Amino acid sequence: MSLPEPFPGGHGCRLRPQRYRLNAFRKLLADPELHRRMGQAGRKKPPREFTLDRMLCETEKVYEEVVGDGG
Repeated sequence: MSLPEPFPGGHGCRLRPQRYRLNAFRKLLADPELHRRMGQAGRKKPPREFTLDRMLCETEKVYEEVVGDGG
């Protein structure tokens, strides 16, 4: 079972060791334009990517992978 990349294309937060996160925050603080673009991209994603129908479908897929299709 594999989970999809939550922010494909290099946008958004990544789960990495603390020193990498600190460097990423410093980069955002030093580059207001990058900060603005990432904020805009983040606000667009939820309505498009996280609908109730999609959430239910993806949850069902995970359950089927974990417990099988019941057949």
